[in-house]
Amino acid sequence: MRHQRALRQNVAVKMWLINTTKPSLEYFAVPEKAPPDVVLSHTWGDEELSFAEFRFLNDNARRKRGYDKIAKTCRLVRNSSIHYDWVDTRCI
Repeated sequence: MRHQRALRQNVAVKMWLINTTKPSLEYFAVPEKAPPDVVLSHTWGDEELSFAEFRFLNDNARRKRGYDKIAKTCRLVRNSSIHYDWVDTRCI
């Protein structure tokens, strides 16, 4: 079911998910084969991390409020049987 409209239109679809055990971004070339994931619905605030900042984490990025939001989400998700998270500001 995931991304069916894009697949019907022959649009290349790629999927990045946050592996909550590391936390780090992982690329899935075939979205249909990606593991189950949790989607974080949130309001954007000051100091959100971009895709590039999260992909290449450094101390400056970890000090941003947006990183704290993701770290808390990863801790919550790790307590479930699902180990991947999708967040718009980090995954696209």
